[in-house]
Amino acid sequence: MNGNKNIDFASSTAMEIRPGSHSQVVAVENEAVFTFESGLPAFDDAREFVFVFDAKIKPFLYMRCINREGLNFVCVDPFVIKPGFSIKLPEACTEELGLKDAEDCLILAVVTVQPDMTKTTANLIGPIVINLRTRKGMQVVLEDVDIGLVRYNVWNGIEEIARQEQVSSQSAM
Repeated sequence: MNGNKNIDFASSTAMEIRPGSHSQVVAVENEAVFTFESGLPAFDDAREFVFVFDAKIKPFLYMRCINREGLNFVCVDPFVIKPGFSIKLPEACTEELGLKDAEDCLILAVVTVQPDMTKTTANLIGPIVINLRTRKGMQVVLEDVDIGLVRYNVWNGIEEIARQEQVSSQSAM
């Protein structure tokens, strides 16, 4: 990606999202429906979703399917749970979603919640990619990514980020 916010496909075959450039999760009204034209892997008929934010479970949120009763996913911003996380979105993804500006892009990871929260994982290999401007979304399977990121331990990631922040604040003193 070049220095400005537009994607130059002549010099890049992917949109790269780096730490510090991730989009902010903002409250979305329930009337805002996000369309996944191809559904989700294993849920081809799940095409319309809303995102439900609950301060009690922050930084997590619910991705609720409105055209398939009872289908919900817990999601999280992967940049919040994985130190140094960055991804390259394939050109096919950015074209299908009409992504032209990184600020329009929201990346989420699907979470597998375990009874023991310290064992909760997030799939960082198959992120949910959303164009906030057009309200289109899709799940992308990334290539050339460490297979260990398919079940990334959320708890360990949050603890690592907290340690890094503590070291940072101590060295600033």
